[in-house]
Amino acid sequence: MKKIFGGKILEMNFKQQIKKFRRNAKAVSPVIATIILVAMSIVMAIAVAYWALGIGNSFTKFEKVQYTSTYPVTNDNSTWTIFMNVKNTGTATATINNVFLNGQPFSSYGTGDETPTINPAQSTSGVIATVNPGESQTITVNLKDSVGTWVSGMNVQVDIMTAAGNSYPATVLLP
Repeated sequence: MKKIFGGKILEMNFKQQIKKFRRNAKAVSPVIATIILVAMSIVMAIAVAYWALGIGNSFTKFEKVQYTSTYPVTNDNSTWTIFMNVKNTGTATATINNVFLNGQPFSSYGTGDETPTINPAQSTSGVIATVNPGESQTITVNLKDSVGTWVSGMNVQVDIMTAAGNSYPATVLLP
């Protein structure tokens, strides 16, 4: 770049122009600009990480029902009671909404007084029991039989179904 100064032509080379620019008080030093950009990047990365972890935790909650014991007891008049002690070892509440006996809903067996009963009773909304994480619940199924559906020495496949669609099977032998 040529500049006329006092009748003389002076040439400023590129390095001199950069030095003049750096001395300008209005300019931001490249080092300072780099530090600001890195700091902003770190802050944004931390914000995205907190957001992603928050989303991840909401999708990782699960129910896991485990039987602590399952056993039948013989009552009088050809009836049995199956006791199922269950514990929710998951991180989400388990809502038990049906019990299947040998692959069919318990209510499909028998008619009238012959229909198996369950305790706690199934509510009108279809919920039998709600088991919070870490808690236990006892569910009993009373099998009544005068038509030969249930006999002593028979294996009964019991499946607990939850609102999440999970099935938890157990097999008991009627005494």
